[in-house]
Amino acid sequence: MPSTKKRMLLTISHELHAVLMAWGKVQSVPASTLVTSFLEQNKPIFQALTAAIQAQNQGKEKEALKAMSVLTGKALAELGGVMQGKKH
Repeated sequence: MPSTKKRMLLTISHELHAVLMAWGKVQSVPASTLVTSFLEQNKPIFQALTAAIQAQNQGKEKEALKAMSVLTGKALAELGGVMQGKKH
């Protein structure tokens, strides 16, 4: 049965394709799975970034700063975990 998930066609450079294929090879996973996983894992960051841009476009400076603080906080938390050798 075909998947009912949304699909998106991307055109990428030869260099990016080579990087993704090499990444997939060393992970023993198809490159498309790596890209999908990466995007899914970073969904909260994309959502915070979108909220910040929307608020900025509407002239809502406080909301934009709040959304960016969520984004920055998540990035700092991830960085802290990586620096401590923890996996998230």
